[in-house]
Amino acid sequence: MLERHGFEGLFDFVYVRTNFKAMTSFGYGFANFVNHRTAERARRFFNGKASSLSHPEAAEGGVLEVSWTVEHQGLQRHLEHFRNSPMMHPDVPDKFKPLVLRNGVPVPMPPPRRRLSAPKDLRRALSSTEQSASENL
Repeated sequence: MLERHGFEGLFDFVYVRTNFKAMTSFGYGFANFVNHRTAERARRFFNGKASSLSHPEAAEGGVLEVSWTVEHQGLQRHLEHFRNSPMMHPDVPDKFKPLVLRNGVPVPMPPPRRRLSAPKDLRRALSSTEQSASENL
């Protein structure tokens, strides 16, 4: 979505929170732009626009709301927070993990500084899938 609307190469971090029970987005995410001017331009562009701008299947009548995240300002803060997040566990598919970019190209997230547990909802989803598979045998 960011690239489609003229922000290609202008952000270095993006993460959309996933609901593993429903295997859908919670409807919000985080993006870090390469500078404040670009972040402000993105905020003005996206804030108040129809949610279908972000995803064609978004709820009809939904509106995008853009706000600053005081806790997580800047790439380094995002990296420090998410590198130790359960989302970085090896069992989490890459498509659900935060994306770090350098000059528009994906780069690896720094390794965690502690042992990670898989997200609880993912563990439950995986165990119910495994249980259903064994019942079908």
